[in-house]
Amino acid sequence: MRRTTSTTRKLLSTVFAVTLVGALVPTSRAAADSTPGMPDVLDTQSTELVNGESVEISRDGTTSWTAASAGTLNTVTLSDAGLYRLTAEGAGGGGTYFGDYGGAGGITAAVTPLDAQTVYAVPGGRGVDGQRGEGLNVETAGGANGGGNGGAGALSGGLGPCSAGGSGGGASHIALTRGSLAEVLSGGDDNLLIAAGGGGGGGRMGVGGIGGGASGEVGHGDNGEPYLGPEIPAGTQTSGYQKGVGQDGGTGTYNVNYGCEGRGGAGGGYWGGTASTATGAHRDASGAGGSGFLSGTNIDGTKAEDGGAITKGEATVATTALGTNTGGGSVSIEYLASIVTLDAGDGVATTGTTTLFSAPDDDAYYRAYSTSGLQDAVASITIPTRTEGIRYFAGYYTGADRGGTRFVDPDGTIEAGLYEQGSTTLYAAWGIKVSFDSSGVAAEMPQTQTVDRGERATKPADPTAPSGLEFKGWSSDPVTYTEVSFDSTTFDEDTTLYAFWTPQVSFEMNGHGEAVVPQFLVQGSHVVEPVAPTEEGHTFLGWFKDSALTEEWNFETDTTGTTNMTLYAKWAANKYTVRYLDNGVSKGVSQHTYGIEKNLTTAAELGLSREGWTFAGWRAGSELKVDYTDGEVVENLSTGAGYFDLNAVWKRDITFASGSSSTGPRGAPSRPPTSRTRADGARWDGSAARRPRARQTSQPAWSSRHRRSRASTASTRAT
Repeated sequence: MRRTTSTTRKLLSTVFAVTLVGALVPTSRAAADSTPGMPDVLDTQSTELVNGESVEISRDGTTSWTAASAGTLNTVTLSDAGLYRLTAEGAGGGGTYFGDYGGAGGITAAVTPLDAQTVYAVPGGRGVDGQRGEGLNVETAGGANGGGNGGAGALSGGLGPCSAGGSGGGASHIALTRGSLAEVLSGGDDNLLIAAGGGGGGGRMGVGGIGGGASGEVGHGDNGEPYLGPEIPAGTQTSGYQKGVGQDGGTGTYNVNYGCEGRGGAGGGYWGGTASTATGAHRDASGAGGSGFLSGTNIDGTKAEDGGAITKGEATVATTALGTNTGGGSVSIEYLASIVTLDAGDGVATTGTTTLFSAPDDDAYYRAYSTSGLQDAVASITIPTRTEGIRYFAGYYTGADRGGTRFVDPDGTIEAGLYEQGSTTLYAAWGIKVSFDSSGVAAEMPQTQTVDRGERATKPADPTAPSGLEFKGWSSDPVTYTEVSFDSTTFDEDTTLYAFWTPQVSFEMNGHGEAVVPQFLVQGSHVVEPVAPTEEGHTFLGWFKDSALTEEWNFETDTTGTTNMTLYAKWAANKYTVRYLDNGVSKGVSQHTYGIEKNLTTAAELGLSREGWTFAGWRAGSELKVDYTDGEVVENLSTGAGYFDLNAVWKRDITFASGSSSTGPRGAPSRPPTSRTRADGARWDGSAARRPRARQTSQPAWSSRHRRSRASTASTRAT
């Protein structure tokens, strides 16, 4: 029989932590709430599960959830299909009065695609510590979700009541059907996604077996004393006490050495662990741990032969192992990524990238994942290829046959915003699409053609023209007839060809506004009035019959004839008035026309003057600077009619005098001359004051012997 010391247990915990780094960090939880909830159908599970939360997880809402309380049955609605991270920690087993620890619960993690559906999550309840004393050494209730009961302690002649055994910790699981782990498994393994085994309950001189992993840890007999009972096997992938249930520990034997204490209960798990029920001396023992579980059916990947891991390619996407959790169990579910399936269609030689994983709320895309999370970030994909037929890859679209929006370019670049589609399928487009447009005429058009890049399209049969119209040909431009030669024209991008007919009504824009598509109308028809075009700085005045713009077309009464005709747009350049202001008072105006250069009126022509100041120019905004000089040639100051205001800017020269001595009064250093520009009516320090006088010194008043020479500099100020 294998014995495990506390040192060995620590090493196992350390190895486990290294194995699952980045996937799970085991955490202890509070003991299970024992308030009765839904009915308990298991004879060996004394602590019932209670109803927990009903929560919703979605891509654009709550993306992660962790159960609030151990020993609860929680309903979790997965609103969106996607890549989910599932984690579970089994509950720890109870200890004994003498400090013999219960085994830690196991830990299980999986990352897998899941459809939108409802799942059920149960964190197992912690085992109960055995007690010693009159009326206290009774059987201990097993942790919720399959923990085995701890056996009651017997009486010892010299010691009195012996300690009861600790009960086993309950398993934690996430399943597709509602119920305890035993109830889920009664309907078949395919109902289960993951499970983490509970730890075994402690027995006198024996630490409980650790739960989890493909196999839990066995129960232990007397530590340091000969154990004479049978082995206490753990739950595995094929055997144990029962599926979903740990065995109850046996009752202590009256008045024997190392045999009067109750035996520890076993941990729950995929297969629950076993417990000692042997009687007699040297039969004290702890319960074994329950095993973990990974569904090879519901988790995408290849399951290892021992059941302890699932891999997809070179990545480990699910694992179950011995754990370190000594508290109540825990479960959590996280929406990790949306799944974008890339459907390259039939006839491909290489498929290229077939799947992308996009972050829920960001333009971040990945090609792989593992228990550590998303991996291999990419900004582009490997495009699919063909060796026969249409070989040019034209991108991936949200709909088949170029329907919807393109989110992958022909060179494989992923377009921004793809993540907003959630989990979806994109469809490959192949070749260049050449389509045909009737230009508004009720005529049947040829079928769209698909050609390879750089190749010619097949000339279709001429469409049948309605009575009164004659088909003219195919144009590559919808406004101006630009004939397409099917003998020589090749196509490098998706193209629409436009049918032109006779007679046609063309619209001449006369150099302004956006082009208007022609209309093809039979004799006696009314031309449909186009939306009035616009042009900056101009006003549209209507459509005219002649290029001289003398006779306006009346869309209500005028009709078409039997030959092509052209309507001509008439425009007028906008006129505006420049108003010249000095200190807010208008000093004159000048008239200007958009698109025509003209000199501004000079200050002399306006009669502007200010004593002691020189006119500097004009400002158009609030910033005190010269925008336009006196009499400058300007154009397009305004795009519309009305006033355009210019404000006068003035300047004056200010002279500062300083002494030539190197020192000031009482040996103070003299200051060099300075030049500054200030606003009218302000001190040089910015405070309000009277207008400064010319040649005013900014230095202290020196005595006459310090004024041997003077230097002056000019300063400009503007208003």
